[in-house]
Amino acid sequence: MPCIVERLMNIEEQPFSEICRRLVDAYHPKRLILFGSRVWGTPDQDSDLDIMVEVDETDEPVWKRPRKGYKALFGIGFPCDILVRTSDEIARERELPATLIHKIVTDGQVIHG
Repeated sequence: MPCIVERLMNIEEQPFSEICRRLVDAYHPKRLILFGSRVWGTPDQDSDLDIMVEVDETDEPVWKRPRKGYKALFGIGFPCDILVRTSDEIARERELPATLIHKIVTDGQVIHG
């Protein structure tokens, strides 16, 4: 993970690894994909960590899904934004260039899975 961590600016490897571990424990995802300014742009000290969690399936509505992740990351001391999508949702949107999912899958950094 060091090459990823070097690109993340202002995140030490231990907190980054802990964020990944907690999200994996909470969701048992197929993949975690890092996206946003820490991968695509020039992050600054106030930039959060944007992570898409890919799960097999869920009955929860899209807007409720991140709650489990935010609970898991409570006390981590680093701002994170969590997007949770099923594999089917990703498969539908990944071919549509105007969608965020397409951008994440095409240009994001897989950090688990």
